[in-house]
Amino acid sequence: MNKQSQLEVLVNQVGYDLYGSKEFVVQASQNSGHKKGKFYIRNLFTGKRVYSGELEYFGGVYENTSDDWGFRYWRGEFSSLQEPGKYSVEVDFGRVKGCSYSFRVDQSLLFKRTISVSLSYLKAIRNRNLNNGILEDDGKFYDCNGGWYEMGTFGSTFMRDASLTMWALINLYQRRTCEETVAGLSQSILDEIVWGAKWWKKIMIHYPQSGQIIAGMGGWHKDNGVLTWYDPPYGLHQHRVLLSVFLYAKLYQILGDSSFIDRAKLMWDHYKDWILTDKIFSLYHDRHGKNQQDYGVSYYASWAEPEKNYTKVDDAAFLFGDIELYKITGEEKYRKHGEAIAKRLLDEAQGIE
Repeated sequence: MNKQSQLEVLVNQVGYDLYGSKEFVVQASQNSGHKKGKFYIRNLFTGKRVYSGELEYFGGVYENTSDDWGFRYWRGEFSSLQEPGKYSVEVDFGRVKGCSYSFRVDQSLLFKRTISVSLSYLKAIRNRNLNNGILEDDGKFYDCNGGWYEMGTFGSTFMRDASLTMWALINLYQRRTCEETVAGLSQSILDEIVWGAKWWKKIMIHYPQSGQIIAGMGGWHKDNGVLTWYDPPYGLHQHRVLLSVFLYAKLYQILGDSSFIDRAKLMWDHYKDWILTDKIFSLYHDRHGKNQQDYGVSYYASWAEPEKNYTKVDDAAFLFGDIELYKITGEEKYRKHGEAIAKRLLDEAQGIE
């Protein structure tokens, strides 16, 4: 940082992907918001400037209030620079200048530099607690290991975290044959998918007849003599519940375990009409209403009333399942349902400015 001007050029020191977005931020303690600035990208191998552009001013945090951080910020963008190498950013405000630390641009650089660390982190927070689940009815413990601890803490494995983690792992595994994949990591990725699937198979016992599934919060109890995790099958994080149709289908493709595709079909049968009628959200609204208390938690219904809701996130989550089930089975009902969701998404999007 330039001590005189208190100016700092903030770049992604992990690096930038060759064909990806490339942005940086300039932070300055002085209020130079009305001063135009330029920036240059210097190739540190050749010493030459290879790119130039205008800085875009976008203000401060809590600007001109008692909580003003005192810094002002500019943004620079150089995504069209697509030459591998080692670079630095130089900024010029006239009398005030600054320079960033060096950084690299290369093919799939972020993936290469972070995937090993990410997989090591997941392995470190695996849930190996054989007595993780307690049955509230009788106080007994049950084997609920598998999956990962939420947010790295020693709490439960919540579906809202497990589903996103599984989504990421499946995408990584699908690109394992691409040239940019780090050598030797394919098995590590598959190991984590298998570990996560171990936990998911245990939660597949929930609501086995109806196809409903948990959202990820609640407590263990018995449902007609079957160990289940209690939680309303609608409401918060519903899009991650609906995404399970897609994820179960992908686990079937990767692991060859027919129980996953059976589960995906069961869920699809249960939710196929709900997703096109907003029934899920009507139930949630009727149950909780607006600013109502339930289980000691205050819920807020973000929609005004049932049947008049934008549900693009949830529709899209279910659409992934439609597409995957159609690819696996070739059955027209999945394709037609996907078309109906796509039409609904497009129609709703027309009303958004």
